[in-house]
Amino acid sequence: LAPLSQSELDSELADWRGQASLYRRDFCIALKRAGVLPVAEAIAAAKGDWPAAFETALNALTQDEQDEAQIEWASVVEIRRNHPMIAMLGAAAGMTDVQVDALFGRLA
Repeated sequence: LAPLSQSELDSELADWRGQASLYRRDFCIALKRAGVLPVAEAIAAAKGDWPAAFETALNALTQDEQDEAQIEWASVVEIRRNHPMIAMLGAAAGMTDVQVDALFGRLA
């Protein structure tokens, strides 16, 4: 078999990101294991509390957007890799796309 082209690899990655998801519990465990959240914050986040480590991600948002992001976090059961909030939180934590993918189980 011929190796995949960059375009095919990019398409495969986009498809994977569109399907990848974790329960909030598993996402919080992954954040703890990656050193993004300390244990106490990971536990609080798993319960639906907005983690202090995520606060900087809210700074660029309007007050309504901040409120809605926190409401969504408090009520969400499943975290989707391709949700815009994940990109925002990853950037605020200084994570690369590859590091965020790893949270969802993709090995580089």
